[in-house]
Parts: sequence; structure tokens; C-alpha cells
Amino acid sequence: GGASRSSVVNRRKRLLLIEQKIIISKYFIEMSDFMPTATLTKPRLHGIDTVRGFMLVLVMLYHLGFDLVVFYSVSMDWFFAWQGELSRIFMTGSLMIISGVSCSLSKSNLKRGVKTGLVAMFLTVSTYIATPQMPIRFGILHYFAAMTIFYCLTEKLWKSLPKIPTAVIAFGLFLVLYNLPNRAILNFSLPLALYESKLTFWLGFPHFGFASADYYPLLPWGMLFIVGVMMGLYYKSKEFPPIFYQLKCAPLEFIGRHTLIFYLAHQPILLGILWVIF
Repeated sequence: GGASRSSVVNRRKRLLLIEQKIIISKYFIEMSDFMPTATLTKPRLHGIDTVRGFMLVLVMLYHLGFDLVVFYSVSMDWFFAWQGELSRIFMTGSLMIISGVSCSLSKSNLKRGVKTGLVAMFLTVSTYIATPQMPIRFGILHYFAAMTIFYCLTEKLWKSLPKIPTAVIAFGLFLVLYNLPNRAILNFSLPLALYESKLTFWLGFPHFGFASADYYPLLPWGMLFIVGVMMGLYYKSKEFPPIFYQLKCAPLEFIGRHTLIFYLAHQPILLGILWVIF
């Protein structure tokens, strides 16, 4: 009888532990990130989470450099030169393409887009209070929220288009429109009247005096998201290359699956460490 009761107790303990793990896992999944993890294909696409985690680490290092240059006057002449700009394009652009790929595989885009948008608005309000001269008015979280919801509402359109040609056209448009927020297309200046409204900064037409500590308007950056969407739809109808399944790194995968948590936490942590050091 004692052995039987002990067995029942142990079994209940194991069930309780399993239930707790499920609850914890569910919490992290629901709170995890602004870019869905690629779980709809079997086996799991480890490579997408790994690369996303790696790119987010690079973004953190870039922000560390920004903090050192801007707040502590550390000399890095290349940071605001073409080398630093190219690094920024590579890191953020890669995250945008990966997000597009992941969204094309996900079924919860609207829910995630709305949640990301709420976090983005919280950042906007917080930065207006903390740094009113340089708030975050349309940063990368606003971008991801807007593009995720946009894809959700236009999903049928993208599925109907030829995948590779559309991806090539979207990437070409990104290059052509890259200077749109700077009032130019390629080397041709645009009419200043396009930039007079205070309501079109999110689209890529910032008005005079516009300031945002983080700024990724839908044009041109939305084109990279579309590149990712078309890549995801193309491979979804066929087979992802083996490297998408084989590329594994547990720490980077973990970061890649919980990007929002790490993205929100890294800057306060970096600034705190630099405050202690300097």
C-alpha cells in the first residue's frame, strides 16, 4: 500500500512538473517576439531562428557602438561613415527578410502584429517622456507591427504573384527608394511638397524638423520584408534547402525565438554597464 501511494504521488509530481513546463513555455511563446519562429514545417527550421539570433546579437553590438560614440564620445570615425551605414543595412535588412520568411509560414500574424504594435506605442510614449527632443516615432518595432498586419491583410495577393520575380522587383525597389526619406530617388531630388505633411513620416516622407531616435519607414524598408515573404512562399511550396534544418546553435536559437524580450532589454542593460564603467 505504501509503495502504491508513493508511486501515485511521484506520478502526480511528474504531471505537475510537466504542466508547469507547459505553462512556462506557453508564456514565453505568447510574450516572445515580433518575428514568428518557423515551426509550421517538419522538422523544425532551426536555421531561421539561429540566423535571426545571430543578427540580433550584431544589432546589439551596433547599439553598443552607438552608445559609446554618442553618449561617451568614443572615437569611431567609421561609425557614421559608409561602413557603419552598410553594417546597419546588412543587420536590420537581414532581420526584415527573415521576418518576412517567417510571416509567410505563420498563422498568427494579426495577433502578433497587434501585440508588437502595442509595445511599439508604449516605447513611443516612454521616449516622449524620457527624451522629448528625440522620441521613437516610427522605429523598427513600429515597422514590424505595420508590415506584419499589412501582410496579414494582403496575404492572398502575395500568394497569387510569381515568387522569384516579385522578390527581385521588391529588392530593386528597395535600392531605388533607399534615399526617399532623404527627399531623393537615386540622385534625383524630389519636390519638397511631398514632405510637408506631418502625417506621412511612417510611409517614408518625413516632414521638416522630423526627429526619431529609431526610424524605419515602410518605404524603402518594407520592400525587404516583401523579399522575405516571397522567399518563404517559394520554399513553402517546394522544399527549404538543407541548411535551414541543419544550422543549429542553441544560444542563438533561444535569442532568435525570443527577439522582442532581448531587443527591449539590451539597451537598458548596455547603458547600465557603460554607466558603471565610465
